[in-house]
Amino acid sequence: WGGASLLKRYVMARNRMRKQGAVLRARDLRDNTVGRPCGYAVPGIGLVTDASLRQAYYRHQIVSMAGAHLGRTLEIGAGFGGLCGTLMCRGHAEQYLIVDLPENMILAWFYLQTLLGEDIPLLSRQADMVEWPSSRVVILAPWLLPALAERGVSVDLGINIVSFQHMTFTNVSYYMSWLDALRIRRLYLINRDVKLEPHDVEISRYPLSP
Repeated sequence: WGGASLLKRYVMARNRMRKQGAVLRARDLRDNTVGRPCGYAVPGIGLVTDASLRQAYYRHQIVSMAGAHLGRTLEIGAGFGGLCGTLMCRGHAEQYLIVDLPENMILAWFYLQTLLGEDIPLLSRQADMVEWPSSRVVILAPWLLPALAERGVSVDLGINIVSFQHMTFTNVSYYMSWLDALRIRRLYLINRDVKLEPHDVEISRYPLSP
């Protein structure tokens, strides 16, 4: 079942990219062993997982939209940090900021430090913001977004992939208002436009500024 599901997702991603004139390369599908992910060893490629397939597709879409040099990027709700790792390993972003809930902050911190072999700051208090870190990846708590804006930090690209859809309208509005304050130039969103739960916010209702 797992193999069939993975193959179906691969064909879907490949076909979508072909329609856009792009090619899904074998090396883009390869995952790493950090965290011992569950996947399949594909001859000539290596370990392929559901996550590596999705990240290959997202990377292509983001680079197609914003160019190969993304500048400073802010991802809200990064999960274990897979997309960040994919983009940073290919040198796409100058600096990558992750904002997430505390348990996911720790998860991404472990994954990305192991993957990139770098010290990654984990910021949870306003006192941590006295000096802005020069690290390529910075992970910070959601309540530090106002302090980030006060420092005059500007962001070139904002990313949210299937996490706004699990939030209330108040949560979404909070993040969107601070994305505005950070003068984000581009926004890459993948969230559903259907209501599955009473509190769900459809993407068409997001308070987007022009």
